[in-house]
Amino acid sequence: MITVSFGFTKDYCAVVLIRDGKMEKNITSRLREYDNNSTFLRALECMRRAMNLTKFYIDENPDVDEIVFECNNNTVINWVKRGYSKDEYDDLFFECLLKLHEIPVKYSFKHNPKTVALKYANKNGIREDKLERL
Repeated sequence: MITVSFGFTKDYCAVVLIRDGKMEKNITSRLREYDNNSTFLRALECMRRAMNLTKFYIDENPDVDEIVFECNNNTVINWVKRGYSKDEYDDLFFECLLKLHEIPVKYSFKHNPKTVALKYANKNGIREDKLERL
């Protein structure tokens, strides 16, 4: 089983993949395109990034049999459980659902207001390659 924690702040999104209590992968990125948009768009964009990382990880590790996604936005989790969102978020929401259905393992979602990912959802969570800093 793996846990995929995704969380966001006003400016940043972080996704942390944990297996057997150990962080396997994490990404942090700025949500520039959503600076002045709704919380739900930022949550869905963060979820989209979580789905991409998860799909990549599952492709490399086919022995994974279950995933628990945790998010700091309860509304988005409820949308996933019901299978629909508000109309204005449908495009991004259904993109996330399509990516989710491409992942060939059992999954569940849970709300956690203090996800592991929130620790990395800031500019300090972004890591640069050493060559990029030169």
